[in-house]
Amino acid sequence: MAYETLSDPQKKQIYDQLGEDGLKSGMGMNGGGNPNDIFNDIFSGMGMNMGGGAGSRRSKVKKKAKSILHQVEVTLEDMYKGTKKTLEITRNRICAPCSGKGTNQKNVDTTCKACNGKGFRIVTRQIPMGMVQQQETCKECNGEGEYIKEKDKCTSCRGHKITSKKAKLELNVDKGIYDGKKLIFEKEGSEVLGGGEPGDIYIEVKQKSHNMFTRKGADLIYKMNITLLEALTGFKKYIDFLDGSEVLIMNGSRSIIQPGIKIFDK
Repeated sequence: MAYETLSDPQKKQIYDQLGEDGLKSGMGMNGGGNPNDIFNDIFSGMGMNMGGGAGSRRSKVKKKAKSILHQVEVTLEDMYKGTKKTLEITRNRICAPCSGKGTNQKNVDTTCKACNGKGFRIVTRQIPMGMVQQQETCKECNGEGEYIKEKDKCTSCRGHKITSKKAKLELNVDKGIYDGKKLIFEKEGSEVLGGGEPGDIYIEVKQKSHNMFTRKGADLIYKMNITLLEALTGFKKYIDFLDGSEVLIMNGSRSIIQPGIKIFDK
């Protein structure tokens, strides 16, 4: 009744003027029409379509496995000189022996009989107001829609279709790389069933603390303790640098060293 009234301008006008009695008095309550039409009008602004037409279809986005993040600690010496590191990772790969089917047996029907391959079941429950239907994940197949008997499972993946594999990645640590820098290995991560793309692997470089130097951007800071005599008369000191060489730090007697003063050397 509400649908017919709202979808018919004439009936809506009668209802606005005379109310429900005016409609019942013979102004027409003919059935017909598609109730989905009015709901489509209501929800069209929300990007929804109740009729299952073209508006309800979404272009399928090719899914991609989740990316993996690893942290690698690098010494300040390696950051200064540059180095190569080998990183061992564990990632999921589609089982090769069964090609991701979960079974090596031919002509085996893996459709879950409990849900007919849907991955869910509709259950009816009693509530105080009557009966209600609810959709719940199939417990037999855990929502996958497939169930493989123990005797038919792949001996490599045991029916999981995915196996864990170890791999080694060669990591190039460039000279001057900074703390927190992320390096990416595209499509070197885990694979996903259904023809999706493998995930990426991100490597985050973390700087190890150094017993002599601290880093500030592209500069190195070294704190040196000197005596009062050295502050007044000058000094020469050698310190070990990151590349293994010795660096001379000196101050002549013409200027007095004040506490906290900075001496720059490129």
